[in-house]
Amino acid sequence: ELKLSISRGFGAKTLALVLLLFTTIFIIDQFSAWLRRKLVGEQAFLMSAT
Repeated sequence: ELKLSISRGFGAKTLALVLLLFTTIFIIDQFSAWLRRKLVGEQAFLMSAT
């Protein structure tokens, strides 16, 4: 289906949607990491070697 939409001349729109999807995922990931760090603290990101 992706190949069909690109072949019909919707390549720019398809690329824009894919970039928007990845950008949205990246922003949500960064925000959740910031929020987790704020709520739990730095120890949430440190690997503990016991």
